[in-house]
Amino acid sequence: MPAPAVRMMKEAINATANALHRVSAYADADQSQLSTNFRSAQEESDKFVKKG
Repeated sequence: MPAPAVRMMKEAINATANALHRVSAYADADQSQLSTNFRSAQEESDKFVKKG
């Protein structure tokens, strides 16, 4: 297959595969930082670590 066609296909595949990446992950860091301040979140985290 010619190189330009391969590049165009790769770009289309990557655009489709990664289209929702930012949408689904944009608030992960904010939510993690916020939830670590809650006592209930800390307790559940401790329980999880003790199980593993």
